[in-house]
Amino acid sequence: MKDKIITGTITDQESGETYDITPFHYFPCHCELSTLVKVTRVNSYHHQDNSRQISADCLALDSNGFVFKLGMEFMAGNQEEEQRILSDVAEGKILAVNGIYSVLPENEGGIAVFDPVCEPLPPQYSLKEVLEVFRVNNRYNKNRLI
Repeated sequence: MKDKIITGTITDQESGETYDITPFHYFPCHCELSTLVKVTRVNSYHHQDNSRQISADCLALDSNGFVFKLGMEFMAGNQEEEQRILSDVAEGKILAVNGIYSVLPENEGGIAVFDPVCEPLPPQYSLKEVLEVFRVNNRYNKNRLI
């Protein structure tokens, strides 16, 4: 069991500062999150190792229609894949999303889904009604979990 305890340090490549990792028991249970999202912002990053990351900020619906913030993180293998993701996950789009998620501290993004499967709104849902749910249930920012 002790071989699954993650410990160590992380060094900030820009500042050189080193931080201890709070020990935790790594337990990949592959829990998934399925939701409808409204994409509010998309950013693309190119890292020093030539990897490409796309981050999308979204509003998502729980099973009762309550609105919460959700981040989606994609790692693109090349420029073509990056362009496909950017065209599929564009600001303002409503998508059905499914993927492995993690709940991070709010200052690190809150709830995040990693390399999710994104599909157009399923035909059983009315785009007009889904947009209305986001508008009404997000009106006062009261329903946001994070």
